Amino acid sequence: MIDELARLPDPAAAHDELRRRGPHRTPDGRWVVAGAADVTAVLGSPAARIGFATDPARPVTAWQARMARFTDGAEHAPRRAAVQRLLAGLDPAALRADAAAATTARIAGVAELDAVVLGRQVPVAVLAAALGVGDPGAAVAAVAELAAALAPRLDAAPPPADAAVAALRDPLAHLPGDPAAAMGLLFQSYDATAALIGAAAARLDGGPVDVDRLVATVLRADGPVQLTTRVAGTGLAVGGRAVPAGDRVVVVLAAAGTDPADPARRSFAFGAGPHACPGAREAVAIAAGVLDALVAAGAAATGAVAAHEPRLNLRVPVGATLRLSAAPSGSPRPAG
Repeated sequence: MIDELARLPDPAAAHDELRRRGPHRTPDGRWVVAGAADVTAVLGSPAARIGFATDPARPVTAWQARMARFTDGAEHAPRRAAVQRLLAGLDPAALRADAAAATTARIAGVAELDAVVLGRQVPVAVLAAALGVGDPGAAVAAVAELAAALAPRLDAAPPPADAAVAALRDPLAHLPGDPAAAMGLLFQSYDATAALIGAAAARLDGGPVDVDRLVATVLRADGPVQLTTRVAGTGLAVGGRAVPAGDRVVVVLAAAGTDPADPARRSFAFGAGPHACPGAREAVAIAAGVLDALVAAGAAATGAVAAHEPRLNLRVPVGATLRLSAAPSGSPRPAG
């Protein structure tokens, strides 16, 4: 069930079952946690490690190991701080307006489009421009290759991506600190934001929409990141049971986000604990800007999403096709 979760037509029943079972060990030795309290405990525990290991046969993983997302322990704090310094220079309201304007320009004269393709292009281009990259289009192409290497589909071999790293390193060299911080931001804005935009776009019907409410609903009900994993260090426990060091723990974020036993009704779409996504506000703002422009153009889904990409953790719609009924003009105003 766990390995198919992100591709189920509707994973809600599976989420219910995983929460009902509570923390448990699968026949292949992995542990699974799905309830909000257990997910919070695991992600907040210093004994739950990312456990990333550099593959010496793939030079691109040396850069991956320098990204905060893949770093543990004492190395993590300064690398996360570097990302937060970059984000501090960005204005979410401006990012939303830029995403709306970029979307309006891209869909001008278009009658039909794939929301996921748009969702992969616009966020990276907008974020790259905000970071001062001179050619955002080239950054999109490089990030696409980097994402294919670091978060590959199950039906495709990851490319070497060394050229993609080189293509990003120089345009990011003007930023303070390690270019891996900005590289990690761009990488994380690619697939997950596209999944959010695609799932939200699939709910459009051509009429007015409260975009902010739509984004919040999708983040809880159809989370773009279904799960994440940790490796147990010494002293990790789930549901009162000790987890042997080295065991892998699957943390089902999407199930925790719809846990009826959680009094806070939290969304876990951006994780929790020390590795919670530092760019959540910016990601939501950019996704909302794309949707603002689509709503202004009268976008309507041509049908229900029939499938999702073959991924272990990312729930990326396939065929999230939209029809546009209004000619985009000017800068759309946020809905809601």
